[in-house]
Amino acid sequence: MSDDVQANPTLRAGSGGRPTREEAAARDRRILDTAAAMFERRGYEGTTIDALAEAAGVGKPTLYARFGDKGGLFAAVFRMRVEAVLAPVVAEATAAAEAHERADTPPDLGHVLRTIGMLMLQRWLLPDSIALSRVIVAEAERFPELARLSHTEGWLRCVGTVADLLRSYDRAGAIAVQPDVEEAADLFLSLIMGRKQRAVMLGLPAPDLAAITRRVTRCVDIFLNGVATRTAGPG
Repeated sequence: MSDDVQANPTLRAGSGGRPTREEAAARDRRILDTAAAMFERRGYEGTTIDALAEAAGVGKPTLYARFGDKGGLFAAVFRMRVEAVLAPVVAEATAAAEAHERADTPPDLGHVLRTIGMLMLQRWLLPDSIALSRVIVAEAERFPELARLSHTEGWLRCVGTVADLLRSYDRAGAIAVQPDVEEAADLFLSLIMGRKQRAVMLGLPAPDLAAITRRVTRCVDIFLNGVATRTAGPG
């Protein structure tokens, strides 16, 4: 009998004592939720595979088989958090880009960017997102792979999503962000995030919804003014 079945008798329903696909997915989610809470509370160095296995109700061989090692498990937790932030952003950007391709009058880019900005800022300021970011900052020197993970799987994925949206509006002549669309997307996200996440990570109060809305609206106005297409003047 597998160590998971021993640790969790509810997994005995699958044929041959193995969990079904649904049970395995639920187990993996339980592992990730448990690991997220433990990393956030104890930090990376203070979290052990033994403690994770016991808290999640699985055996260590399962953790190693599913995630490789503690670093792989932390990466999976981080990707889960990033996906929670990016999923609605990607949906909004994709819907806008598709509507842009279909319609003579595309969705208002200001509205789309404000929606994306609100989603990004609100979700990155959630307590669990802040806690995980603190772990990465605290452990970045000893575990530089965590910092690389944050940059590539977090920031660069966000930049890529916004860049794809801006590219579709640039092709239509609505804005001018060429030749470096990624830089424009990076600048937009930098305007949105600013010092807010850093301030909350230092323990300062998170802004309320009204303050977030004012900031996002102002940032979008500044950004759109900077990428607006301009016709040449006389002479």
